[in-house]
Amino acid sequence: MRQSLLLMVIMYAFFWSGWAFSLSGFGDPENGQRLYSQRCVMCHGMDGRGRRGMAPDFFKEWSRFSKSDDELANSIRDDYRSTNGNYGAGGCPQHMLSDGQMEDLLSYLRALTERKPTGSFGFDQRGGFGKHDDFVPPF
Repeated sequence: MRQSLLLMVIMYAFFWSGWAFSLSGFGDPENGQRLYSQRCVMCHGMDGRGRRGMAPDFFKEWSRFSKSDDELANSIRDDYRSTNGNYGAGGCPQHMLSDGQMEDLLSYLRALTERKPTGSFGFDQRGGFGKHDDFVPPF
C-alpha cells in the first residue's frame, strides 16, 4: 500500500512537472525587443509586416495574439505559414530561441497589442529601437 502511494505521488509529480516547462508568460519585454531586432527583423521587417517572399505579416492576422503563449510559441517554432498560405517547417528555426527567450519575445509582442497605434513598429526617429513605451504596431 505504501509503495503504491509513493508510486502515485512520484507519477503525479512527474506528470505535473511538465507544466513547469510550459511558458509562464512572465518574460522581459525589453529583452524581447532586443531579440526581435536581432533575430526576427531580417524576415519580418522593422514593422512586423513581413518581407515579401520571406515571412508572413504577423500583424495582419492580429487574432493570432488571442492564442495562449504555448500556442504562439509552437506556431513560431513549428507551424509557421509560408507567404503562399501553406504551412511548413524551416522558415523560423525551431531551436532559434530558448524557452526563456521565447517568453521574452512573446511578452514584447503582447505588450504591443496593448498599446494604441502612434507610429512605426517600435523604431524611433533615428532608426533604432525606441523605449518599450514607444513601441506600437501600425494597424
